[in-house]
Amino acid sequence: LDACQRGLVADPGSPQVHLMLADLYLQRGWRDRGTEKLVLLDRLLALDGDERPRMHLAALAARHVGEDARLVPLVGSGDH
Repeated sequence: LDACQRGLVADPGSPQVHLMLADLYLQRGWRDRGTEKLVLLDRLLALDGDERPRMHLAALAARHVGEDARLVPLVGSGDH
């Protein structure tokens, strides 16, 4: 978590760092925090148009979709 926070200081717009942080949140059972980060990141990535991070986001959401219904729309987000 500390390394991710330092990464965000160095590059606040890094999708990879945000995805790692969301993954860490979800691994620790912090579902609300992890889900919120994924939902917001999906919105930002939709504007950015870079599909690679969206595919990673969709895969992460798919692993946790049973834990939070807000992740359902994100599972297909890498298909655009």
